[in-house]
Amino acid sequence: MLSQRIDLGITNNDSIIFRNNYAAADGGAIALKTGEILGVAAATNCILNVKRNADVSFSCNKAEGNGGAIDAIGVDISGNMGDGVSFDYNTASMKGGAIYADYFTCVGNTGTISFVGNCAESG
Repeated sequence: MLSQRIDLGITNNDSIIFRNNYAAADGGAIALKTGEILGVAAATNCILNVKRNADVSFSCNKAEGNGGAIDAIGVDISGNMGDGVSFDYNTASMKGGAIYADYFTCVGNTGTISFVGNCAESG
């Protein structure tokens, strides 16, 4: 089986909104853990980088599995400014109402990073 690392970057944007997305499995808005990503089969060990943005919003996303908004091996939120990054009212039927990840980094942000009203069955 082919195993690759593919990182996804949300970088240098004025405004990005992920709203009302649904996944029958993991990652309501973004799923980067396993399976097919950008046409590459069996991608694993994927990192989501959210860097140097003015406003990124994940709201009202739902996953029947893990990660109401995001499911990834790692999530790095750094250097964001302005309104920052918000996770509002995302839900997961299993774990990680907003984010389900093996590791999470959040450093050097001058904008607000907020988590409001996210929920999961456990965690």
